Amino acid sequence: MPAFRHETSLTKTVNSDDGEAESSESAAEYKSELSRHNLSAARTLCLWAGILVILFAVTGIDYLFAPGHFFTFLVLRLASGVICLTLFAVTFNKGAEKHAHILAYAALAAVGASVAVMIRFSGHDSPYYAGLNLVYLGAALMPWGAKKTALICLTIYSAYVGPILVFDLPDVNVKMFVAANQFQFFTIAIAFAISEILTGARKGRIVETQEMGRDTGDRSEDANIADFDRKPELPREDCFTPRRNTPARNTDIHRIRRFENRNPAKPTILLTGSDPNMMKTMVEILYDKYNLLTAFNGFEGLRKLGTCNDSISLILSDVGMPGMNGFDFCERVMKHDEYGGIPFIFITTLTSQEDQLRAFTVGATDFICKPINAAIIKKKVERWTARRNYELMLRDASASLEERVAQLSRVRDIILHEIRNPLQMIIGANFFVDRLRRSSLCRASERERRLWENVVMLERGTEALKSVLEATGTIDVSAASSLRPEPLVHTLKESISRTEHLLDNIDLAVEFDAFREYHINCNHELLVQVFVNLIRNAAEAVKDKQSTKKGFVHITHEIIENKKIMVKVSDNGIGMNADTAANLFRFKYTTKKHGTGIGLHFSKMIVKLHEGTISAESTEGVGTEFRVELPLLNQRKPTFASQRPVALRHCAV
Repeated sequence: MPAFRHETSLTKTVNSDDGEAESSESAAEYKSELSRHNLSAARTLCLWAGILVILFAVTGIDYLFAPGHFFTFLVLRLASGVICLTLFAVTFNKGAEKHAHILAYAALAAVGASVAVMIRFSGHDSPYYAGLNLVYLGAALMPWGAKKTALICLTIYSAYVGPILVFDLPDVNVKMFVAANQFQFFTIAIAFAISEILTGARKGRIVETQEMGRDTGDRSEDANIADFDRKPELPREDCFTPRRNTPARNTDIHRIRRFENRNPAKPTILLTGSDPNMMKTMVEILYDKYNLLTAFNGFEGLRKLGTCNDSISLILSDVGMPGMNGFDFCERVMKHDEYGGIPFIFITTLTSQEDQLRAFTVGATDFICKPINAAIIKKKVERWTARRNYELMLRDASASLEERVAQLSRVRDIILHEIRNPLQMIIGANFFVDRLRRSSLCRASERERRLWENVVMLERGTEALKSVLEATGTIDVSAASSLRPEPLVHTLKESISRTEHLLDNIDLAVEFDAFREYHINCNHELLVQVFVNLIRNAAEAVKDKQSTKKGFVHITHEIIENKKIMVKVSDNGIGMNADTAANLFRFKYTTKKHGTGIGLHFSKMIVKLHEGTISAESTEGVGTEFRVELPLLNQRKPTFASQRPVALRHCAV
């Protein structure tokens, strides 16, 4: 497999947060170590430049009195040397990054000008020198790391100067002059090497910014955009040669983080550790099947956990980490209820019973012993991520069920409070219904028979209300589980049957698709009550209008994306203004003189129980349309004979 791609040197800036004393201490320690490393390398390069610049100034002092271009050439060369010495001095000062970058470009300008002078006033060997100088400048400007740039330029310099010093020039003073002369062009590479060490953020260089309390920015914006759609290459196996456990270097951090991915279809693992070799090995093993988040100390792990805890399925952590070891990290994770359910696995060389006991005491669910075995890791990770996913699914299902139970409980309270008392009066009147059924009233005039039919309809409505009341009285146990597949047409027919006595002098039109019978998952009695409420409201709105124009109530439907059915109950009644329509489904909101304000509110809760929605659109003086959306189960050929819209008027359906 291809190796990690080499990148430009990084600088790592660590800012402390007032609320994290331990984080501040660890960050300061890391910053101090990184600064010592960078400045040591910079000063070493500057020291070489300074020594040879002084050597050149001594051996070439005669050129100060030379005429014409020799004098200009020498001044420009000396200027570049002085700039390098200044750069050397700058490295001893804080905040040297900006100055180092400016000085490096100044050195480039000075040496470039000296090359231009050499080409313009060429002697017998000046073109050769100029070409060699351009090679130096090209190497210095290439986007390589500092060490690689210096090494290439040093190789070019040695290949040219070495044979001259050994074979061509017998005079020692001349040899020293030639060596120092050519080194002036090498100084520009040195200057840029130092500049890159101190200012790795310039021109899309990678900057590792670790701010306590914030997310970690691993790459510059340009680099992120360029790499967004490009899948990084997997590392070679030989990249994981075991070495001693050392804190992750900045280049290692960047290379490992190139393998962080974000695929919502994959489980997410938080990988925490300070050993770059262990982290690389884990990345190679887990990259293909999991989303990986990497943290190189415990503080960073807590920070990433705080921003992504809902999506993390597993935490893998090394025990030996600076600042906050794995045991402390695990203990702090388990103290939080929102994190405590995430499986936590230690990767460790500690195998004593005391260490294992401590691991389980702080909250670890398992541990993996080093040396790392890929097969064991894959099996354990697969098992624990699957278990975590099942727990999350169960939690979501439980939350959804609790919400539905709470809704149903509210429905029960409303019905018990608003309906029980008047219902008892209606139930008590059933005795007189039985008496009427046996009397001669049933054989009386047409008007009296119509009155009798209304009484019978009242009895049927009473029985329906009793069913609803019984359902709401035991709703915690039975209503939530009483949803059954049923053709929607049955619900609508029952609703129309219960409300036809309200439709005197009102045209009722019902349209059904001739070739389909739509099935929904519903509680029959509750859903019938919804449509009864809507039809009753429509009939009352038509009668309240008192228009000479004949009133109508239409029940139509519409299929939405073959997944939902929208049932529309529309009328040409009095309609509503915008304020009334906005408050229509509020509890106890009513504009009727004898209304209770619970019918539509109750209907909305029932529809929501069926995972549907209900809405209304109305124009004052024109009419109202109620829309009920319900999810479909499946669709099949109809079992009823009607193939055309059916118009119903005062007849049982």
